[in-house]
Amino acid sequence: MALMSYLLRDRLGTYYFRRVIPADLRPFMPAPWTGEANWKLSLKTKSPATAKQAASRFLRDCMADFEAAERGACGCQPETHRPASGRSD
Repeated sequence: MALMSYLLRDRLGTYYFRRVIPADLRPFMPAPWTGEANWKLSLKTKSPATAKQAASRFLRDCMADFEAAERGACGCQPETHRPASGRSD
């Protein structure tokens, strides 16, 4: 079963969702990602199939945060943004 490139598994087998935040967007990312190099959250599973399902939800949230940062970087009016799902390093 091929995994998505943004799925990582730690040494204990827990899966994480991780996307690199482009350097030019880091100052404009919504909290808690402001200034961070990676958008990373634990998927809290050791199952590859469950990790893929959870990752699709996190990908949507991550892309929304990237879009909000792009609007902030260009000086556009930001949309009302819901808080991030939370962080887990």
